Amino acid sequence: MTTGGDSAAFATVRRLLDEGAGPIYPGAVACVMDAGQVRLLHAVGRVPPGPTRPDTQYDLASLTKPIATLTLAADLLTSGALGLGDRLRDVLPCSVGDATVAEALGHATGLPAHRDLSSADGPDALRAAVLSEAPLAPPGTRTIYSDLGYMALGFYLEARFGAPLDALVAPALARLGLAGLHYRRDTGDPADRERYAPTDAGSGYGPDASPRPVGSSDERRGAVHDANAAALGGVAAHAGLFGDALSVARWADRLLAEHAARSPFGRTLDVLWTTGAGRDASTWRLGLDTPSPGGSTAGHPPPGALGHLGYTGTSVWMVPARRWTVVLLSNRVHGRPDAETATAMRRLRPGFHDAVWAALGNR
Repeated sequence: MTTGGDSAAFATVRRLLDEGAGPIYPGAVACVMDAGQVRLLHAVGRVPPGPTRPDTQYDLASLTKPIATLTLAADLLTSGALGLGDRLRDVLPCSVGDATVAEALGHATGLPAHRDLSSADGPDALRAAVLSEAPLAPPGTRTIYSDLGYMALGFYLEARFGAPLDALVAPALARLGLAGLHYRRDTGDPADRERYAPTDAGSGYGPDASPRPVGSSDERRGAVHDANAAALGGVAAHAGLFGDALSVARWADRLLAEHAARSPFGRTLDVLWTTGAGRDASTWRLGLDTPSPGGSTAGHPPPGALGHLGYTGTSVWMVPARRWTVVLLSNRVHGRPDAETATAMRRLRPGFHDAVWAALGNR
C-alpha cells in the first residue's frame, strides 16, 4: 500500500522494500518527508490477519533513545532545568557518577553496551544492577554505544524530576505537537493488538550483547521486545517506545523545522547535533549518530546527516540542511533467527537509503 510521492521517482525504493518482505521481515513501512511534505508512505508484507497498514504500530527499540530521551533532554535543557555538565552523582549514586548528562547522551559514560539483567528480582533490583555495573573506561574517555548508559540517564531524570520517565516524556512530545508515539506499560495484551506488528518473545540480546536465537514461539504484540525494558515494566530510556512510520517522520521533521527556525529549542538541538562526548574519534553526537566514513547504513547521504537504528529493524535518518527525513520500520525479529535477519537488514539499508536520496534529488 502506497500513499503520497512520485510513483516513478520512488520505484526503486518500493521495489527494494517489496523484495525484503518475507526474506528479511514479515512487514515494513517506510516514510519519506521533504520539508514537512510526505513524499512516500509505503507499507509491505503482512501483519496478521491482514496486510501491513501505513499506521501499523512498531516496537521502535533503540529509536526510543533519540525520540523519547533526547527530546526530553532537549526540552529540559532549553528551559534551563537541566545542564549538559550536570553530573549523575548529583542525584544518583552510581558507578559512573562522574559522568555528565552530555556524556550519557553521547554514549561516553564508559558503561558496556549491554547486559541482560532481566532476571533481576524486580525493577528496583534491575535498577541497582545497572547503577553498580563496572565501567569499561572512565567517563568522557571512550565512546561506547551503551544501553546501560541510557538506562542510567533515565533513572537520573526520574530521580531528579520526581516522575516516571513516560510521564516526563509525554509532555515534551506534546509541546512539539506530536502524537502517536507512546510507551506501553506491561498491562497485558492490548485490546487493539492487531494494530501492533508482532515480535518474538524469545529473541533479542543475550549476555554481553550477543544475538540469541529465537527461543520461543510466543508472539508479542504491544509488549516491548527488549528484555531489560520489559523487566522495568515496559518503560525505559533506551527502549520501550511504540509508533507508526508517519509519527516517527513527523517527530524528525518537527525537530528539523525547529532547528531551521533557530528557535530556542532549535538552538539547543544545534548544540546537541554538533557535539561529541568522548575524547576519542567517534561518529556519535549527543543522541544521534552520523554516517561512518567507511560505509553507513544511510548509504551516501548529503553532508550533515544524522540518524539512529533500532534492534527490531527500525531506523531514522535526517538531513538538517535539506529538511529530509527517511524512516524505515519493520519487525525483522519475528519468525526468523535474529542473526540471519540482522545481516540481511545491514545489506538492505544502504541501497534503500541511496535510492531515497536519489529520488529526493541528491546527485
